[in-house]
Amino acid sequence: MTESDWTASEWPSSAAAEAAPPGDAMEESPGGFRVSLKWWLISLVVLGAGMGLMGRLWMYDHYVFLGVLAMGSLVAPLLIALATYAVLAWRRRTRQQRWGWLAGLIAVTVLIPVVGLSSVVALEWFIDNRPSPYLASSTGYLVHTELPKDLDYNSDVWDELERRAASDQLTPEQADHVASLFLDHIQDENSGWDETVSYQSGFFATSLKRRLVQKPVVLSICDEYYGQTPTIRLAKPVDLNARRVRFTIDLGNELGEMTGAPFDLAINLLEVRVNGAATPFEAEAALADEYSSAASRRVYACELPPGTEAVELAADLDLAYVESLWDVNDYGGPTLGSLTHQAPPEVHRRWRATVTKEFGKVAALEREALALVTDAARDPGVGEVLQVSSVRVWRAEDERRRVELLGCWSPWMSGCFGDETPMIPCAFTVEMKIDEQSIPLGKGIAHTMKDEDYESAPFLLTAELDSLPAEVNKVDLVLTPAPELFEADAEVTEIWGQTETFSSVPLTRLDLAEIDETKTGESEESDE
Repeated sequence: MTESDWTASEWPSSAAAEAAPPGDAMEESPGGFRVSLKWWLISLVVLGAGMGLMGRLWMYDHYVFLGVLAMGSLVAPLLIALATYAVLAWRRRTRQQRWGWLAGLIAVTVLIPVVGLSSVVALEWFIDNRPSPYLASSTGYLVHTELPKDLDYNSDVWDELERRAASDQLTPEQADHVASLFLDHIQDENSGWDETVSYQSGFFATSLKRRLVQKPVVLSICDEYYGQTPTIRLAKPVDLNARRVRFTIDLGNELGEMTGAPFDLAINLLEVRVNGAATPFEAEAALADEYSSAASRRVYACELPPGTEAVELAADLDLAYVESLWDVNDYGGPTLGSLTHQAPPEVHRRWRATVTKEFGKVAALEREALALVTDAARDPGVGEVLQVSSVRVWRAEDERRRVELLGCWSPWMSGCFGDETPMIPCAFTVEMKIDEQSIPLGKGIAHTMKDEDYESAPFLLTAELDSLPAEVNKVDLVLTPAPELFEADAEVTEIWGQTETFSSVPLTRLDLAEIDETKTGESEESDE
């Protein structure tokens, strides 16, 4: 049928068209389905406003956006159906017009849920497979809404803030707000401030490098993590027969140097006094059964005067917050042997403190001399218990050479893990042999914990040499049993008594490497 076949009665009369108000001009299809221009415009305005609101919601929170989209995909068809039936009942359409409206209703009620829910699934997959689920979120939303929900464990938010700090998408005001928010959180004891700085460490390192955060705020964070009150903690009760005492220096936080805080805490023990008299002391790289399991905590030992029951132990400390010298692992602690600076670290705060501890000696415990066990059947496998990471040689002052032995006491590597019989304790003095020369490096022990956990303790032993020939590139390490290290431990009745030797350990001769004068370090990058 052509257009000329239509009769005049089937077209709207010109009089009817002229009588219709301008705002209600109607468009009628041959099937009788009419759409008001006014309602077209209203629909477009509502649709545009809805899209704008959904866009802002997407920037605010992706998952809330998906929830609203899914809910809207299910609710919208119901509302449209109710509105359609209301229009049909109110305007009393002809049968032909009703069929047009019903056809449109069916199409809309099918398409909206299908398209909406499909979009939800696709967008959720897109969000979950992006490098960061907050890539499109506004910084204001991250800082003011998402981060306060979980300041300890929301790694995605901290990673995104670190990325924005590195790419100059974070303002100093925003970075300071994040640091202050985190400081307020860890100052609240009910929030569990003794967690390590693990997920947050990258943000603080980058923000400090970019000079986005104020140093006083970061120093306050370090104060909270390391603690502000130095204390002396005895490794064990001291009995009347003890000739020495072993102790650690803490600043109030049991995590010690394992916090992963923005700055490292350097503790230098200047002097030890026993009952007012200066006493020689030494540092041990050791992990005993009642020591903290913090990997980098230093244990000190000093002699005690015989026959004195009451002891006052005092220590003068030189403390400083310095730039971190360690790479940080996923748990917030230092990765041993991963120095990242060639230049001396920057000192951010340095102070002195004196700490005193009074204690009384306990009644002497009856015990026999330690037995030195050499039975091969009970060999703890010292080659596994003592793991040598590297032996490095640095150039010290006055052209002297400083040797550093990096290693780890690891009782759990002995093959006794899960065994009812614990590993036999080990106590050694460590010497380095170069040709016929023996160089003492220090002492250490490897011993399982009382709670039957098997812990490891990284250590750093050092010694200085007047000179070291350039052709020397290997050394021998000799471990000699040192029963005196367990003399105050009545529970230890025997130790491994065989001298162990690590032969031909490679030397890393950093003292022979030329300094690259063209490399300016990180200061140039920080200024960009």
